[in-house]
Amino acid sequence: MPQHPFSHYLADAAEIQETRATLAIRTAYGSLLPKLTESEAEFARNALPFWTFFYIKERDLDHVCPLVRTMKYLRLEDQPEYAEGLRYILRQAREDGSFATADLSCKCLSQLSAESIDVERTINLPLTVAALWTLLECFSESGSWLPCALGSEQPVGAN
Repeated sequence: MPQHPFSHYLADAAEIQETRATLAIRTAYGSLLPKLTESEAEFARNALPFWTFFYIKERDLDHVCPLVRTMKYLRLEDQPEYAEGLRYILRQAREDGSFATADLSCKCLSQLSAESIDVERTINLPLTVAALWTLLECFSESGSWLPCALGSEQPVGAN
């Protein structure tokens, strides 16, 4: 993770994705509280809410979902951006149960206008999976989605 305290303002999408992935792995997707240095913890506490806020403003569900999950993994649920991220995700629900942002669909269609694509499968299905994964992890009592998804009443590893 970057060491400069303000580098999160300059991070591009690839750096944000790399940071999210690193933190997800270091927490075993929320199963462990990672041992972060003081500067890493401060960076994460500043960067994740900032990036979440930025992508909510950009109306980018594809980035908001993993950022909210990462905040959950690091136990940053006390941050206002965590709750706002969840509210944003819930506002993207459609009547048919899928999740999508019209802006993203329109943007993708305009960029790919020469090709015929199935918007529901190519764009909305991955967004729906990401949104449901995030909501399941964030609202699951155990903090782990696997026992809930399998119908188990005990967390993974519980005897």
